[in-house]
Amino acid sequence: MKIDVLIIERLFNTFNYTIKLSDYKSPFIVTGLNGYGKTTILTIIKRLSEKDFFYFYRLPFNKINILFDNGTKVNILSKKETTQEGYDENDDYNLTVPRVVTFTLVTNQGVEYTFELNKKEIICAAKFMYQDGLCARYNVNSDKFYEQTLKNKAFYRYFGHNENFNLISMMLDGLKVTFITAQRLYPVEKKEEVYDDYPFESEPIRRPKISEVSCLIKELLEREKKNFQNKSEYIDNKLMDSLLSDTWALDEHSYGELKDNVSKKIADLRSFGLVGNIVIHPYTKAHEHILSVYLKNMDEKLKTYDNILSKLKLFNTMINSLKFVNKSISYNPERGLVIKTSDGLFLDENKLSSGEQNEIVMLYEMIFEVADNSILLVDEPEISLHVAWQNKFLDMMSDIASNGNIQVVVATHSPQIIGNRWFECYDLCEQE
Repeated sequence: MKIDVLIIERLFNTFNYTIKLSDYKSPFIVTGLNGYGKTTILTIIKRLSEKDFFYFYRLPFNKINILFDNGTKVNILSKKETTQEGYDENDDYNLTVPRVVTFTLVTNQGVEYTFELNKKEIICAAKFMYQDGLCARYNVNSDKFYEQTLKNKAFYRYFGHNENFNLISMMLDGLKVTFITAQRLYPVEKKEEVYDDYPFESEPIRRPKISEVSCLIKELLEREKKNFQNKSEYIDNKLMDSLLSDTWALDEHSYGELKDNVSKKIADLRSFGLVGNIVIHPYTKAHEHILSVYLKNMDEKLKTYDNILSKLKLFNTMINSLKFVNKSISYNPERGLVIKTSDGLFLDENKLSSGEQNEIVMLYEMIFEVADNSILLVDEPEISLHVAWQNKFLDMMSDIASNGNIQVVVATHSPQIIGNRWFECYDLCEQE
């Protein structure tokens, strides 16, 4: 499910945007000065996909309308609670004033389902999430309370009695979004400790993202290799039956074509450590049946790798196009990322420059963690990247988008990223 139109009124009580994504070339580029809401626009899409409705209760805005490519609409309306007296919509107090946020799903048949979030319901959900006495320690407008709602699924389970809430949540299951934030190298992992049944968070643990990516590549290749071995064992168990019962054989031309395709795939897979030295024998008339059965079986086994191989080749092509200075990058199931200097010495991935780490982390997430037919959001990709790499960024995004039919939205204010596409950008400053 992709986004056709995004309309935002009075964001931060100031900005109005009507963004028709389908009118722009992919990737869609959002630019503008700091403070105009580039990152917030991406966050709105991400939080909606996560069904984080409380985020919109905290966000200052009047209206958000989203039209999807399947004809479905989501309308979000925010207004003050009628019990508030002396309310001035232009006052800074509007950022925290109790409000009512209404979520409306309009199907492509025009049927509407509405769910309302207000302070009373939030307090009831908090009591459902924690014991009453514990809940009283939280201010529902605080960041601390919001963080706890993200961790504790019981907060949203409270709303499960509302049929419209469930219907809207089910519809949003089809909205698949990956958000690559500006902070990429050190993801924050919070360790929670408990004192007297009250959760406190200790200082964040910061681990290099590049090391995590290396481990993920290792696990991915190990998993794919294991799947290949299981598929091979299954096919080999039927090999003798095929040899004894079948009499068919490929002709010499068909055998040669299939042999070339299989041999090329084997060479690609060997470069990633996924297969060993597999020999495909040339065609002979005397053994055409045996050779044909073996080659067909090998082709069937190797199809296990088809999806991951296309992603690995794309990843490898893009990494190599960046031409890291005096370094080569490869991958295998034993080590994950394998980095060698020009004189053949192994280099720890954490010794790469911040720009090199950023590129590897960002490309890994874009290629391996973004589902096909989904939405990819990228915030400030220019961070730590050399201008030469920034110039290549949108071309790489186009390749990734076409490879998986992905809708890409990029928020940037880098002239090098945008290049000659200024007239194709959605400039928040100009719109406002």
